[in-house]
This record gives sequence, C-alpha cells and structure tokens, in this order.
Amino acid sequence: MQLRIACTQCATELLVPGTAAGKAARCPGCQSVVKVPLYFPAKPIAPPQPRPASAPTYAPAPVYQPAYNYPTNTGAKIKKPKGKRTGSSGSGSGGGMRILMIAMVCIGIFFVGGMLLVAGLAMVGKQSIATLSPTSIPVPQLPDLSVATPIPGTNSTFQFLQIRQGAGPGQTMQFRVYLPATQAPAQSIPCVLLAPAGTNMLHGNPLDADGYHDEALPYSEAGMAVVCFSLDGEMPVDESAGDRAYGLALSTAYRQFMAAKAGVVNGRNALEFALAKLPQVNPKKIYTAGHSSAATVSLLMAANEERLAGAIAFAPITDLNIRLDGIDDDRSVRRTLPGISTYLRTGSPVTYTERFKCPLFVFHARDDSNEPFQNTENFVNQLKASSTKVDFAVVNTGDHYDSMIQSGIPQAIHWIRSQSP
Repeated sequence: MQLRIACTQCATELLVPGTAAGKAARCPGCQSVVKVPLYFPAKPIAPPQPRPASAPTYAPAPVYQPAYNYPTNTGAKIKKPKGKRTGSSGSGSGGGMRILMIAMVCIGIFFVGGMLLVAGLAMVGKQSIATLSPTSIPVPQLPDLSVATPIPGTNSTFQFLQIRQGAGPGQTMQFRVYLPATQAPAQSIPCVLLAPAGTNMLHGNPLDADGYHDEALPYSEAGMAVVCFSLDGEMPVDESAGDRAYGLALSTAYRQFMAAKAGVVNGRNALEFALAKLPQVNPKKIYTAGHSSAATVSLLMAANEERLAGAIAFAPITDLNIRLDGIDDDRSVRRTLPGISTYLRTGSPVTYTERFKCPLFVFHARDDSNEPFQNTENFVNQLKASSTKVDFAVVNTGDHYDSMIQSGIPQAIHWIRSQSP
C-alpha cells in the first residue's frame, strides 16, 4: 500500500510506502524532510464515476444561503489486513474398549462443545449488536434553559448550556439550543438533534459557545427546535503535538468515546433534554441529524433509540471497516485503541440494516471527494432489501459539504414536514 501525503513546505505530493507511517520522508521538490503521520495517513479516493442525472429522488429544493462559514470535514483511512486464524490438534493412544470409550467421550465433548460454540457465537453476535444501547448508563441532571440570544437577521435564537456532573459517560456535555423567536404552543413543533462533525470516528467533539449556525439555523428558521450536543472524547491535540503526546491523547479520547457508546449516550441525553426542557416540542416528531462522522452518530442513534421519529444522514460514513481500513492490523494501535476490531463492526451503521425501525433520510453527492458515493448507495440498497423505510436524495455536484448546505438541508426540512405526525 502507498500513502499519499503533501509536503508541508512546498505542497508537493509524495507517494510513500505504508511501512513509512510514523517515519520521515524527503520531498523530491524542495528536499525538505516530511513527517509521515503515524496513525491515520490519508488514502486517495478514486474520482466518482459519472452517473445518469435521473437518479435524484427529490425535486430541486430552494437554496439556503448560509451567513456563516464552516470548515469542510476531513477524514483519513489506512489499509486493512486480512484476518488470521490459529488452531491446534491432539492425539491419544490405548487399546480396545479404552480407545472406544475415549473416542465416545471426545465425540460427546466435541458435540457439546460445538453446540456451546454455536450458541456462544450467537450470543457474541447479539451482544455486539447491543453494545451501543445506552439504557444502562444514567441520564445526568439536565440544565434549564437560560436567556436566549437573538441571531441577527433571523427569526431565531440560540443559547449555550452545559452539564458538569462528573467523569462518567455523558456526565460532562454541552448543548446549543436553537428555537424560533416566536413562542410556539405546547407539543407543536418538530425537534432536530444535531451532533458535531469533523472527527476521524475514533474520538468525540466538544461544542463551542459561538454557534454552529450553517447546519442548525435552517431548521430553526423553518419553525423547528434544534439541540446540538457534544460528543464525549474530546481530542485536545493534533498530530503536530508529536507521536507520543498524540497517541496518549487519542487513547484517552477513544476510551471516553467508547464509554459513551460512540456518541449514542450523548444523543440520548439530548433527546431527554428535548423531552424534559422544551415543552413546545412534539415528542413524536424528534429527529436526529448529522453530516459525515456526525451522520454516523445519527444512524447509530436511530438503530439504538426507539423514541426517534426518524434520522437524517448527510454523506454518512456507514462502514468503518472501509473508512478505517486496516487500522486494527497494527499491534501498537490495538494497544492504544483497545477493542478496535469489535468497534469497527459495532460502530458501523451497515451492521444494523435490519434493525432500523424509524424512517431514514439519506443524502449524498456523487462527486463527494471525502466519502465515496458508492458506499452510501450500497448501504441504502441493503436498507431497502431489509424493508427499512428510507428516502435517498442524490445530487450530482457540491462535493462533501456544500452539497448538504445548498440542497441537502432544504430537502431534509421538506422530508421532516412530509412525515406523519
């Protein structure tokens, strides 16, 4: 496998072998020494193939013009090895009846052992499917609404709230709440729960107090409540901090993210907040939404939370075995990220294609250069084969982020309005 990186001095593109991860390479352009990322070197994505323009399932929606800029989410991948199997054998000796008795005992043991193994594998499968259920983790004391801040030029307000109750999963969180400026009657408006994007799927993200307007404000302007929520496992440093510092920080953040069920606990807390603190929200019209890595959280919530009316996923990462291809092959990474092989399955929405009970709205641009369109198309086809109610909205252009802002969110708002009360 070759890794594609860019020189930090002259931006020349370098192709280095996979074994160079964590080492240094010399730029052929300026001769500078370039450090190859240790954990998640970027792998190029093949350009999307042109497809017929008749694929979109939704009519063009009005374009929402954002008033704020938001950075495009980025991700990275590495190559996944093939699994290894080990086994052992044994033999015995003796004569006549003794051999027969030993053989019968062995047959019995193998039979019972085989039955137990089959049952055990079935239980492991069931447990792995259920590992993201947050029911065993207590809901923290939820904050009350504070004084709302009007958003200039809009008919919406927002406020920043925090939970600080300890070190357990979901016990330290931030909420950013968007509401229409005009007070709505009790249980009259939909609510959207929105996680922050921008992670590599191995840690969480905090919220800042300044706003997340481009992704949240359109729903509020359409008369809906929005609860943005943080994800446990903040990553305080990036790879520029050095291998050791980055590895230690990632190990801690990953464990926190796993303890919060890959963000499902945080989403559950946001749902509880909407139900308890927003009387204007219709409890039967609460949806979860997200973009890229946050779209994965949205889908995982839908697979593990029966109270949702639906889930919205813009350019979701649906299969971690593809996105983080080969990450569990490195022994040092397995030590840094315990249970990573299991998480590649339990953290993948594609694992739950037969488990979704609420309707889904999935959106993706064909020219997405971050997450291949084909992965989402395959996921949607599996959903349809399992009789999941899914609407798949497709656009040809707009890439990973702008397609959502310009077309995806307006179509998602239309989709929410079209759902039965």
